[in-house]
Amino acid sequence: MNKLFSKIKLKIKSNLQGVAFDGVVLVFILGTLILIISSNTIRVFINGKSNYTTFLQEKEELDKLQSRNDKLAIDLQYYSSNEYKQLFLRDSQNLGQNGEQLYNTKEKPKYYQEIPEYLDIKNKTNFADWWLQLLR
Repeated sequence: MNKLFSKIKLKIKSNLQGVAFDGVVLVFILGTLILIISSNTIRVFINGKSNYTTFLQEKEELDKLQSRNDKLAIDLQYYSSNEYKQLFLRDSQNLGQNGEQLYNTKEKPKYYQEIPEYLDIKNKTNFADWWLQLLR
């Protein structure tokens, strides 16, 4: 394996010894390298700027989500408490505690229906039994 690398190394050395760089070629190569390095530096700077902007936006979004998560954790703690379960069952299933008397208020109320003959008081002389009409 070492012999192979040494042969490759010798071959590269022998090929490079025959190459001669004139001043113009050297300036062209160095100029090209400088252009490539400076363009890559500018590109990295611009990408870094846009990445930092994206980072700030994502951080702001993360802060919003964390505050929402905190609120939801408080809500979860409340909704999983025994007090909430009691209130929920009491309201939704009409359940009560021991010793409580529950009333059904879901039916439509029945109002007293007026009878027209009782509304005409011109012919009425005795008003002593007015309260009996309320009991019917």
